[in-house]
Amino acid sequence: PSPPTRGPRRGLTARERQVTLSAALGESNKATGYHLGISPSRVSALLNTAMRKLGCRTKAQLVVMVRILNGQQPGAGSPAPLSATHSV
Repeated sequence: PSPPTRGPRRGLTARERQVTLSAALGESNKATGYHLGISPSRVSALLNTAMRKLGCRTKAQLVVMVRILNGQQPGAGSPAPLSATHSV
């Protein structure tokens, strides 16, 4: 298999999209974990993986990236849900 690519071209898994959207909505890792049935530390690990794949260094950058990828202005309300086929 080919080596994984870095940066925005590498897509997120469905679970990474779920926790990324929750972060963009302002949910804590604890709340996200509760809703998804996973531990807060697992949420953190998934967010870190998503941040690495998208080339983000901070959670704030990740939130802005989610909003941009969903066609919204970075400060304009809640982001639309990431579709299952979106290649974030």
